[in-house]
Formats: sequence, C-alpha cells, structure tokens
Amino acid sequence: MRYVSNECLYDHAEMFTLFGDPALKLNIINPEAPLVELFYEGNSLFLEEQYVGKNPKFIAKIKSSYSIDKNNIKITLDNQLYNHEHSNINYISYKNNSAEIVIQTDFVQCKHNLSVLVTDTTGLKGEDRINFTIQEDEFRILNVLNYPNPFREDTFFTYELSQPAKVTIKIYTVTGRLIKVLKDYTIQPFNTVEWDGYDNDGDRLANGVYFYKIIAKKDNKTVVSINKLAKIE
Repeated sequence: MRYVSNECLYDHAEMFTLFGDPALKLNIINPEAPLVELFYEGNSLFLEEQYVGKNPKFIAKIKSSYSIDKNNIKITLDNQLYNHEHSNINYISYKNNSAEIVIQTDFVQCKHNLSVLVTDTTGLKGEDRINFTIQEDEFRILNVLNYPNPFREDTFFTYELSQPAKVTIKIYTVTGRLIKVLKDYTIQPFNTVEWDGYDNDGDRLANGVYFYKIIAKKDNKTVVSINKLAKIE
C-alpha cells in the first residue's frame, strides 16, 4: 500500500461512532460477530481522531467464532479498497478463525482514515475504523475558537494542534489579572474544553470582556494563542 502524494487526496470524512468508540464493533451488537481491533505502536486506537508519525505502521488483529477467508478481509484507506495481495499489507499470522495484519505506508501531512472490515463464512461482519492525522513538522495551535461568545453560563474552548501536547488555558481580566486555569492533555487533533464560567475562587464571572490564553507545550517547545471572550447575563 505505497501511498505517497504531494497533495491530500482524502477530504476528512465523518466516521461512525458506537458507544463513544471510533470502531464500528459489530460484535457488541452480536457477540458471535468477528472482533477487529486496530493498533498503532502497540496501543489500541480508541479515539475518534489520533496523531501518528510520518510513516505509521498499523496492526489489525482479528478474532472470529467462525472461519474467515483472506478474500473477505477488506482494508480501506482514504476510501480506496485494497486486497490482501497488496505489497504493503503483510500477514504476520493467519489461521482458520484469526489473523494479524500489518498495514504500513507513507502519507502526506493531513487527515486520513483506515477501515478493516471482516466477513466470516456465516455472513457476520466485524469492523474497526480510525481517523488519523500525520504530525506536522511545525508545532502549532490552529483554529482557536470559544462558543458561545458572548456566553451566559458555560462556554467551550476549541482548538486544533499540529502535534499532541500538554495544554493549559488561562483566563484573564482586561487588566491582566489571572482568574482561571484549565488544563488538558491533548492527544488528538481537534479538542474541546468546557468552562462553567466560574473563577478559581468559585465565583461566577461578572459581565464584561476577558482574555484567554491557550498554551501548548511539547518537550522544550511552547506555542501560545491569545483571544478575547465576553460574559453577559
């Protein structure tokens, strides 16, 4: 599955989620359906969006109560279907009712998706899916927004990161006094942090204009985004 391109061929699509998991795990509905799990660097991919390195290696682990055939294992990458004979799909193991598959290729720095769908000999299906983003070389905060703005009670801070990082959100009065600190460990591209409108002393904010600073730290690098928000009754 050699996938090298100078431009992004895949426009990030919505993925079906079930019970908060990005995988469409049909075995939850029917315990006899095949179980398919995708792994990256030994970790199960449980987030709706995931950061990965420039040359990611994914492992699909399949277990079934009934027999499975390689021809009925469908691997879809960025909406393109690949069969088991493709050069960058390698079977570590394959038995009557289980398989372990390595999927590895090169990607451009943007958003992608991967799906592994299995149909056993009885017609039962199992699938796992993941959205993933190739990390950028430059560490950046992108698309910062809080909504609603102005807000009455709660507001949500949203932002994207080019790489996973530890994030702190600090809220200040217009005179520069720090009134609230929110912390979040970001391991996915798009993030939402809720704030209830109370300061560090537990008091509801008065009406007015405030500033918030999003600070992202990764290793010895720090990036900052400063923006304005308003509180109304």
